[in-house]
Formats: sequence, structure tokens, C-alpha cells
Amino acid sequence: MEMALQPQTEQEDRLSPARGRVLLPAASPSAPSVSGPASRVEPGSPVNFTCTSKGLSPGDITVTWLKDGAKLPAQPLQILLENERDSYCVSSTLARTLTVGDIRSQLTCQIEHSTMSAPLRGTYSLSQALRVSPRPRLAANYSGAVPVNEMVAFTCSLVGFYPNVARLTWMENGNETGPEKSPSPTENPNGTFSLTRTLEVRATEQRNQSSFTCRAVHDSQPPASVTRVLAVTATSNKMEEEPQAGQCLLSSPGLWVGYVLEKGLIGVFLFFLFVRREEP
Repeated sequence: MEMALQPQTEQEDRLSPARGRVLLPAASPSAPSVSGPASRVEPGSPVNFTCTSKGLSPGDITVTWLKDGAKLPAQPLQILLENERDSYCVSSTLARTLTVGDIRSQLTCQIEHSTMSAPLRGTYSLSQALRVSPRPRLAANYSGAVPVNEMVAFTCSLVGFYPNVARLTWMENGNETGPEKSPSPTENPNGTFSLTRTLEVRATEQRNQSSFTCRAVHDSQPPASVTRVLAVTATSNKMEEEPQAGQCLLSSPGLWVGYVLEKGLIGVFLFFLFVRREEP
């Protein structure tokens, strides 16, 4: 007598006779997550980038790092078995020293596995990790002392900074001055930015020895500043610049002696004329 086979319950179906434990459904692998430094760093600083993914089974996993599509040398790989499933968590760390030229570059973490028809990829823009902080430069349209009432132009510039978060302000003797509206930065070919701001003032006598400061704040960093002192020279009037004839005569001993001799000779000549006129 044949007995009909009863269908297994869902719980019985998940029971593995060979291993004597429950088999859970296979985990789905997660897309790679790529992380960088907690805060921005200056060019020349070493930085670690980490790629992680989980839900992979079995544990034959390959991780490849690429920069702008070009493969980088193989990096150490850490594979851990997740307790709650027959799946693995993978982690790989890449050490790099960043340069200004990396602003437009991108890292890719590529994970390959035997169960996947195509690799999983995670990306990270290196601009997220970089900060380029230039010092302000100050120039003026004069050298030396400036004649009173002349117009003076100070030009302050920030060249090659990143990210595009910068503010330039002018200060005269410690007090903020100049127009409130600041021009927008311009982008350079390498992805950095530049900003220029000009202040024009009249060189009055009251501004003699005044200090003019360009103050720059970039990406919430401590401010940097550069200062120039304005020297104003007073111009002379014509009376001072062109001495009168009498002043020139007195300033020359030779002319003074000639002047006295001339007057003396004239006096003698007039005396003789007078004497002859009085003779009978």
C-alpha cells in the first residue's frame, strides 16, 4: 500500500538534513560604500579611503581600486563572516597622498563575486577630501610716498583656493571699509578658484601713515591678512617752489657783491655830475 507523500511545511523545507540547521535565504550584496577623511586635508597629506560591502556569499571576493578608470595597486582585504547569515562582509582600505591635481579626480571601488554577472561599484570624488588655502596678496598702484589728494588703488587677490568658499574684506586702521558687495570667484583650469577685490581711496593728509588691510576667510579657517601703510607727502605751493628775485639775489654772494658795486658806481657817477654842474 502506497502512502501519499505529504508536502513539506515551509519550516521543514528550510531544514537542512546534512547540516542539521536552518538555511536562511541568501543575502543580497550591498552596493560598495566608499568613505574618506572626516575633514578636509591640505595637498601633500596622506589620507585613507575605505570601501565596505556585505551580504556576499561565498567568500571568494575580489576588490579593485581605480582612479579615473585606471587600476591602482592591490590593497589589503579583510573578509569577515556575518554571524546571522552564511554571508560575508568585506572591507578594503586605500592610502593616498593627495595633490592639487586631484580636485577633478574620482576613486572607484569595484567588487567582483562569482554569483554576480557584473561587478558592484562605489565612487568617491577626491574634491570632497581636499582643501587648498592660499594666502592673500596685496598690491598697490604706487611706490613710495603719494602726493596729497592723489587716488590710490589697493588690489587684494586669492589665487588657487578650494573649495569655492572665500570672503575678502578691507580694513582701514582696523575698521572695516570698502563696498559691501564682493565679486564672485572665477574658476581656474585645474578646478581651483581665484578672487580679486580692489579698494580705491584718496590720499588725504589725514590718511598719512594709515594702514590698509586685506582680510581673507576661506572655508571657515582662521583668517589670514596682509597690510600696507600709506605714506602721504604734502605738495608745495608756487611761492615755496619758485623763490622771488630778491630771494635768489640774497641767496647768491656773487650777485650780492655785483649789486653793491653797481649801486656804488652809479652813486659816484651821479656825484661827479652834480659837482661839475655846481662849478661856475
